[in-house]
Amino acid sequence: MKCENGVKMKNFLEISGGRKNQREAVEKKAVAILEKHFSRFRNLQINIELTNEHHEWGFCSWVNTGIKDREFEITLNKDVELVDLLETLAHEMVHVRQFARGETKHYVDGRIIWKGEDHTNTSYKKQPWEIEAHELEKEWASA
Repeated sequence: MKCENGVKMKNFLEISGGRKNQREAVEKKAVAILEKHFSRFRNLQINIELTNEHHEWGFCSWVNTGIKDREFEITLNKDVELVDLLETLAHEMVHVRQFARGETKHYVDGRIIWKGEDHTNTSYKKQPWEIEAHELEKEWASA
């Protein structure tokens, strides 16, 4: 079990890239979100990379190991203001919870299933998982 500040964690975080103050702020916010919104989850591995290699503000993916899919990767754009970085982290953490609950499934063949319904051809603004993430990001960022 990874320990942070003497507190046993049920889940595991690894944060890389960016500047030290960004990593520290992201870790603090991620731990707060995990404590508040992931209390029933165990053994999630969440890898967060702060980079400027992508054009998006953030991206979340589930690492499909084929055994017990409990590993997730979040990529955050380190070139945005800290408040936006933390809000984007909150948005992507909503996606982690959606994946961990089995609500969202992205398949190798390109299909995207949300709560049993095929949304492969649903436009971004109408994707229910994105609507939920946008609705919760500010609340979670203030956790």
